[in-house]
Amino acid sequence: LCIFAAYIPAMMLLQQCEYFLVNDFRPYHISYFANWPQRLFSYFNPFDTTVWLHRPVPESFEWVSSLLFKGHPGIWHTVSLSFRLLTIALVWKLLGCFKCSNQARIIGTLFIAFFPAFPESQLIFAETLLVPFVLITYIGFMAMYKEAGAHNTKVSLVIITTASFILMTMCKEILAPLSFIFLISFYFVLWRKQRYVLRTLYIVMSLATLLQFQRCYMTIFQPYAHGGEDTGNPLMAMITNLLWIFGDSFLLRTNIAPTTLLLFFFFAMGIYQLVRMLKNKQTRTMVGFLSIFSFTSCVVIHLLTPYRALRYLYPGAILLVPILAYGYDAISPSKRRIKTWIFRYLVVTIFLFNLPGIYAQALSMQASSKADWAFLSYIAQQYSSGKD
Repeated sequence: LCIFAAYIPAMMLLQQCEYFLVNDFRPYHISYFANWPQRLFSYFNPFDTTVWLHRPVPESFEWVSSLLFKGHPGIWHTVSLSFRLLTIALVWKLLGCFKCSNQARIIGTLFIAFFPAFPESQLIFAETLLVPFVLITYIGFMAMYKEAGAHNTKVSLVIITTASFILMTMCKEILAPLSFIFLISFYFVLWRKQRYVLRTLYIVMSLATLLQFQRCYMTIFQPYAHGGEDTGNPLMAMITNLLWIFGDSFLLRTNIAPTTLLLFFFFAMGIYQLVRMLKNKQTRTMVGFLSIFSFTSCVVIHLLTPYRALRYLYPGAILLVPILAYGYDAISPSKRRIKTWIFRYLVVTIFLFNLPGIYAQALSMQASSKADWAFLSYIAQQYSSGKD
């Protein structure tokens, strides 16, 4: 109820938005000059080395949206925000696959619902579509790994999961290490235990990951991938970036200190609990491996390419949620009263202190887009009156 109470008014505000000059007008402009098919072909073509970005899924969605919603950009923003609601529902489902308690599931879901990356997922960024595919792949892996026998795996489940994995690789080239972590995990459920058809699907997944690594390599050496602060000392730059990653991941800038400390404590407890369970063989190895190394890979990516954008933390925050949930559930049952008060505190603070950011960004975007539209109208009037 808290989530819908926050998001529905925000969607109503975004529906009133006009063009947002940089991010909206660009795809409409490209669509007007009919350049989309050629652009998309270069994105899908693995041999086209002149295009170093590999994001055909978001680009295709921009093309379709620019054709469907021409003249109605507000609907586009509403559709974009609906992907965030889909992500929230998938996070709830993922935590259910981990058999977390209801309180842990609520905390994890609210954490994602009010994660401050909202301002940068309001438009068609790659992360808007990437994160749901990551979650579907994650949930599919969990379901496949829990199958009692190799030959009992549903073919439909495998097809949906592998399709989601391939689409994930076509959303963001810089997350190639994350795709590789998933690929290692899928080796044990698609290659070692399955027959020829499913092995073929695994080969297709491997080729998609290889293509993503090629684009990732090209992207890292492009100037835009090094947009962090230049401290003059590579080690200091890495430390500064690491502090930024953990600070924003645990809501340091958008909440109050006790909330950040609690979230970090649960993160540390979750890592400890997973390692302990792996050591004592109390959980399946690949589940713990995927939980720990998927989040770690996102942190390493940000350290290698210190281009600071809040939306880049969004996939890492998604992968952080199962670890936080494990950490919360690790609190001793004998401390049930303390656990309940912590739960209430986190629900209230995550909701209250991060809620204003959603409305502030929605109102800011509405005002900015109207100003941009007025600017475009002014330019048109100046040209029509003969002025340069």
